[in-house]
Amino acid sequence: MRVLWTEKEQLPYREGTETNKQRGLVVAISNTEIAILKYVQSTTGVGKITNKRITSENHTPSYTYQLSNRQALSLLKQIAPFLKSHKALRTALVLREYLRLTPRNGRYTKDQLEERDLFIKKFFAIRARAEVELRGEMNRIS
Repeated sequence: MRVLWTEKEQLPYREGTETNKQRGLVVAISNTEIAILKYVQSTTGVGKITNKRITSENHTPSYTYQLSNRQALSLLKQIAPFLKSHKALRTALVLREYLRLTPRNGRYTKDQLEERDLFIKKFFAIRARAEVELRGEMNRIS
């Protein structure tokens, strides 16, 4: 399972303003067994399953279950106690900060954008290899 951010266009809400690109929360699970992904989809009741592109004849067909934004946040709340490694750290950060930093109407003030950008940088700073170091950092963040 991956917890990540994707780029999406933020439409301007005032005439004459420029279009911004914002990132959205995404939970994705990739697998070659579509039955497993269908089980996850039927259990959660949300999300979509897509085919991944095969780049070689030797590669097994693969699929991805994906959900985004508030649906992803809801799933993360349910599975957070079972996550290990850097995924648990990223999830804790998202659960603590995402709703506060993501207005439902998608309209951000300049201050909100700066704070959200800092949040996204903290999110991506949490990597598997630096797990031990980041546990201390996460304690300082909270």
